[in-house]
Amino acid sequence: MSWRSPTGGYDGGGPFPWGYIPNAYDENTTTQAFAYAWAYEWTNFLVLTVASILCDRIRYFVGYAFGWVDQIDVDVLKDGVWTDVFQGMPSWNVWEEKTFSQGNVTAMRIRFHMWIETDYGYVYEADFWELPPPVPAGYSYSNGLVTVNVPG
Repeated sequence: MSWRSPTGGYDGGGPFPWGYIPNAYDENTTTQAFAYAWAYEWTNFLVLTVASILCDRIRYFVGYAFGWVDQIDVDVLKDGVWTDVFQGMPSWNVWEEKTFSQGNVTAMRIRFHMWIETDYGYVYEADFWELPPPVPAGYSYSNGLVTVNVPG
């Protein structure tokens, strides 16, 4: 089990595009992908992708420019369906983890809502928590090793 960085990303489409998208997964919390939106609007989604992994949590490190961002909306593409993970006020400029029921995950998407004024939302980093694959009956998993359980 370990944190896994996205392997790609793209703007989800709409009037408020994302810039510098690779910064959201460059392992550096001093660089950021960013998007702006006008007051009372949502940014486009930033979609971050990964090869299919068994996953039950994500984490992100987000911020803003001027203090007018009042919500974040985070979803994962789990078992082929966008699934809501969190919508509300995030913790700013620190890692924040969110959990969900496990499944095969191939993407997460993040967007920001602006309050009163135009502002920028920043995604400094985001990661997926990769779980080990299911262990078949008759086997066990411990410390990264799969063992055959022999009756006896």
